[in-house]
Amino acid sequence: MGGRACEGVTCAAAPTHPFGQTVVIPKLAGLVGSGIFIVQDRGSAVTKMRASQGTAEVIDVYLAGSRRSCAKRMIELTRKVGYYTEAIIQ
Repeated sequence: MGGRACEGVTCAAAPTHPFGQTVVIPKLAGLVGSGIFIVQDRGSAVTKMRASQGTAEVIDVYLAGSRRSCAKRMIELTRKVGYYTEAIIQ
């Protein structure tokens, strides 16, 4: 892992993206931090799963809290921004 996980900062991305790379997710601005995240982790969600039959990147944004509270927040966020949204990898 590239650093301590912090909500509104940390995201996980595939190994093709180096630790420290910036990912901007405009629709999450104000909902989860500023919408600007740093690749600090890897995980099965991003290394094994690819959206749209492999044509889209999978970025996993860190949410702090219990599994149950994170699941509730994920549902709320999905209702607001959708399951798939634009991510700008810088």
